[in-house]
Amino acid sequence: MPQKETKVWIYLTKRDKSGVRFLSQFRGKEKVPPTRLKDFATLNLPFANNQKLTEIVYELRLDWEPWIESADSFDNIKDKIKKRGYSNLPISFIPEVGSNNITLTPEVYTSNLNKTKIMTRRQV
Repeated sequence: MPQKETKVWIYLTKRDKSGVRFLSQFRGKEKVPPTRLKDFATLNLPFANNQKLTEIVYELRLDWEPWIESADSFDNIKDKIKKRGYSNLPISFIPEVGSNNITLTPEVYTSNLNKTKIMTRRQV
């Protein structure tokens, strides 16, 4: 049975949990729990998207951390982030990289992400 396609969000969070910036949204085949991104090369993004995301993260590396997570809608991802204690979430989604139309966005390859190995994990 094929997996249902989901939306994968890439966003930045302030280290002191006082802000969130949504960078882009992509299509994905599997659910992704909240995971810190270390390298965009593992996602197999188009070169232009990869380069722009890397530049943004590099410029803001002192105060912000990049994350990747899957959710069905923008409101759903906002609720998940808010439950983790972040504040000052944006009201609407305007991507800094790529387009807002999910049918035009490329598919992201999430199988190579570093999954945290812990005893129990809450299902997303």
